[in-house]
Amino acid sequence: MSDLLSKEKVIWDYGEFKSVALELAGQNNFQESLKYVEICAKIAYNFNFIHYDTELESVLTSFSAQLFSDSTFTPKAERVVFYDYFGFDNKGLTQQYIRALISWDVEFLYILEEGENISSGRDILKELEQYSKASILLVKGTNPIQKMIHIRNAIIDFKPERAFLHFVPWDIVGVCVWNSLPIVKRFLINLTDHAFWLGKSCSDYFLEFRNYGYIVSLQSRNIPAEKLLLQPYYPIQSNTLFQGFPIDISGKVIGFSGSAYYKVGGRKNKFLELVKRILDENENFVFFFAGSGNDKPIKKFIKEQRLDERFILLGSRKDINEVCKRIDLFINTFPFIGGLMTQLAVLNNKAIATYTTPDLPFNFIEDLLGIDKSKAGSIKNEDDFLIEVNRLIRDPGYRLKNIESYKNSVPTVQQFNDSLKSNVYDLENRNFKPSPLEIDHNAVFELYIETENEFLKSYDVLKLNTLNRSYFKRFPLKAIYSIIKVLKNHPEILINFVKKAVKLR
Repeated sequence: MSDLLSKEKVIWDYGEFKSVALELAGQNNFQESLKYVEICAKIAYNFNFIHYDTELESVLTSFSAQLFSDSTFTPKAERVVFYDYFGFDNKGLTQQYIRALISWDVEFLYILEEGENISSGRDILKELEQYSKASILLVKGTNPIQKMIHIRNAIIDFKPERAFLHFVPWDIVGVCVWNSLPIVKRFLINLTDHAFWLGKSCSDYFLEFRNYGYIVSLQSRNIPAEKLLLQPYYPIQSNTLFQGFPIDISGKVIGFSGSAYYKVGGRKNKFLELVKRILDENENFVFFFAGSGNDKPIKKFIKEQRLDERFILLGSRKDINEVCKRIDLFINTFPFIGGLMTQLAVLNNKAIATYTTPDLPFNFIEDLLGIDKSKAGSIKNEDDFLIEVNRLIRDPGYRLKNIESYKNSVPTVQQFNDSLKSNVYDLENRNFKPSPLEIDHNAVFELYIETENEFLKSYDVLKLNTLNRSYFKRFPLKAIYSIIKVLKNHPEILINFVKKAVKLR
């Protein structure tokens, strides 16, 4: 059996796990069924061969109807719930939305489903505590049904008129809770617009941040246009003290990029190869890369190419905005673009260079920033990209022209707040006209398979961590094979998994 994952294997696993989810739901064994709905959602999210699944949503709808009786309450005017899975400072869109609510001077309930995350969201919690009209509910624990009941009761007691849903794509708890509350006007924040997610069944409107996500929702998720609302976002610029750079940068032109490390995996290490060529052709250039996740393939490349002194991983930086202030050129990641990082570069008046290929339109920076592609945007030819980057490195005046072309392409805080208010309270006044876009979904699927095989090697970790003992019970041979693969690729993860399995006994 080949160690390489194939599209056929992913689709087969997805279908097999979904059959189990439907079978268990048909037996009213929803607690066990939820695990299989979750693994299906994670597989679909990680490989993007589909964008929604009516059958998975129906399992959650049925379970919600069985678990909760109908609730009737009179919503209180302008009361809002912000339902959050993440709770991360300077990541995602939590702070942007709660600041909008604060600016509206409304009463709102902030619910953090994964309450353990609040250690990564201290700024969020501090900001909420300083606003007298905000209530906070941090939901901890591992039992999904208990969490659902606890959350739903709090929402009913609060009696909101509207809700913002900031889900993770496999948010079983959130979808079940909000399926049972159609009395509330529910707005799903489409954070991962290129990918599969659960939540269509429990949402009334969908907040899209760019044309690409709008088209995917319209065409691939079959969401009616009247339910799609355009809502571009802005990044949070933190004031964290600068932590410094690990090398002396005197006299150097500083290139920078930041993302989850997997975003440069795939397409035969094209991003890393491009950075190497840029370094080879510019002796006074250094490149910093901030990010998180599996950095082993990048470190291996740096070592093999002897770039240790000039291609430097910064890791996860809380002072990311301060880092961005001190660079000369932001180079977008490929084959996956970084949205918030690109916007940070714009706000800090930095030159930007973006390489992509025509078959990956989710990378088009002109779509992300809403700019005229005749003036600036993605470069889809490798040689042209290198010419552009070299000129940006060598010509400070040209960098200033580049900066000017991206100016005012990120919404201000006030623009975001006003736009969101209009979307939420003036639903009849929508005038966004999407631009036609052809999406090669098969090319996207193949890219994710390539990224898994060449970079992440995390598919078996995903199955083991999500299904736990149920995986061994129903699919013993597959589970054993998964353990062998994890032992080969990620022995440290397997140790943690065994500790978790022992604890669950």
